[in-house]
Amino acid sequence: MGCGTGCIKVILITLNMLFWIFGLGLLGIGVWLKVDLEVTNLAEVMNIGLDEDVIDIASWILIGAGIFAFIVGFMGCCGAIKESPCLLGFYMVCLVLIFGAELGIAVFVGINFNAIKTDLADATKSWLKSDYDGGSSAASKGFNYLQLEFCCCGVDNNLDYKGSKYLAEDTEIKEGYYMSLACCKPAPGQNANTGDKTITPQDRDQCEREVRTLNGTQRDALADVEDQCDYAFRSWGCKDSLVEWGQSYLPIMIGVGAGVAFMQVFVFIITVCLCRSVRREKNGDK
Repeated sequence: MGCGTGCIKVILITLNMLFWIFGLGLLGIGVWLKVDLEVTNLAEVMNIGLDEDVIDIASWILIGAGIFAFIVGFMGCCGAIKESPCLLGFYMVCLVLIFGAELGIAVFVGINFNAIKTDLADATKSWLKSDYDGGSSAASKGFNYLQLEFCCCGVDNNLDYKGSKYLAEDTEIKEGYYMSLACCKPAPGQNANTGDKTITPQDRDQCEREVRTLNGTQRDALADVEDQCDYAFRSWGCKDSLVEWGQSYLPIMIGVGAGVAFMQVFVFIITVCLCRSVRREKNGDK
């Protein structure tokens, strides 16, 4: 074995150890999605208007992807150690499939992001009018969690509650006040996981006054205080709050995605070099 081949083997084995760690990370995230209470609450909102449990499907996909990545990394290590062109060739095919799947998902989400966002918002507004019950059902608790955690109200704004079954039947909310108690700043000691009807606003009178004053308009969160959560009534719609939250993490997600893609391309090139080096040595051309 030549010095060049030995160096390539060490690099490839090291990178595949990172694949193992990456696979274990995906596996851990998949398990976390299935057991974490906060994720469970958000999952109830994600499932509104859908026949399938989106988060449950995503968690199983991540678990499967983690196991697959772990196996691929193990196969790459074995191929490098044994200097097996067959194993290394199969390993490269797996890398191409993984990269193609990632690229396809990224392109699909990029092209259809606005349509997905609009469809989810429309489905949630329709559900809010017909099925939201203040916090008795799992989906309503999940939506309350979303409003409390992100300091928001409704989908676009509090007027999404107008004409809802909840306001028609709930005697706690005054007539003409388009809101739920989860739109108000909660009393001390309560957190977002208190998503049922036991929510107690810190200052309900002030919250109701702000509801009537704003009447569906969104105040600038930076006009008086830096945090929308400090107001008695949270006027921002949850759609805008979620988009803003996602955009704050967008550079990190792009950076991680680009880093993973670069590593996969680099590993592919290194594997090709190792295959060629192994073939040359086996043919006696050292």
